[in-house]
Amino acid sequence: MSTDYADEIARLESMIDELRRTRNRTCEPKNNTNPRYHALSSAVSSLTRAIDHMRAEATVPANRRV
Repeated sequence: MSTDYADEIARLESMIDELRRTRNRTCEPKNNTNPRYHALSSAVSSLTRAIDHMRAEATVPANRRV
């Protein structure tokens, strides 16, 4: 990666794994009618988007970034 986000991405992926474990241990029912399940799922989605953005930015040459 030209902009080296590898360590940050690895940390975020670990957070995602922990959030999913927490969601699976603590949420019944396991669907979006449960506010905690919904909040934890949204957090996972947000972290996933952040990772996607970092990966995309790392593939864009520095002189092409805005």
